[in-house]
Amino acid sequence: MSIVEESLKEAKKNLRKGLPYWTDVFTRPLNSEFEKLLRQDGFYIFHICFWIEGEDVYSPISMDVDRLREVAKKRFELRDSGVPEALWPVI
Repeated sequence: MSIVEESLKEAKKNLRKGLPYWTDVFTRPLNSEFEKLLRQDGFYIFHICFWIEGEDVYSPISMDVDRLREVAKKRFELRDSGVPEALWPVI
């Protein structure tokens, strides 16, 4: 399974639960293509690149952007502190 397929599987799992999907795997233009694939599968989302924090988020359209920004900062702090990714917040 390719990284795109694995990421799509995880993203769909989160989005079906109303949660955002965070990733640092894609760069331009693949990040935009990934967004298109999710939209084609019926997910009503938006995509934000948090450059300083080093992650992209694909989020249900209903999510508050300011809240996502706060989460991105927290994820960055935890990553920088060596905390395992499994313990980082999703929202």
